Amino acid sequence: MRNARHRIASGLMAACLLFGLFPARSLRAAPADSWAGRDKALHFTGTFVLSASGYALGTGLIRSRDAGAILGASVGLGSGALKELVDLAGAGQPSARDFAWSAAGTAVGLLFGFLIDLAVNGWSRPAARR
Repeated sequence: MRNARHRIASGLMAACLLFGLFPARSLRAAPADSWAGRDKALHFTGTFVLSASGYALGTGLIRSRDAGAILGASVGLGSGALKELVDLAGAGQPSARDFAWSAAGTAVGLLFGFLIDLAVNGWSRPAARR
């Protein structure tokens, strides 16, 4: 359990460092960038699917909910961050609002994957593979 917590803390620190590299003014919302729109729905849906799939893959291969949560969060947030980095490099318009929708999609996707896991396997899981 301690090892899983250590991995989660390390992942969160790495995410904070990654976003610390963004110049804050480069992610400000453009005047026409609303909180609702087709692009926001795409960010939410894409990261929802990726994080739920990552959770299922992690729990299926390693048989650990911790591994599923770490993999799902990494895939979901990683894809959202990568998209914003690509936009920041000039391929689009970087937006903190887009990333906020990506984070929300990741959270809901992880919750969805966890609830499906509970429905199928109950509270107890088989021992993790090493």
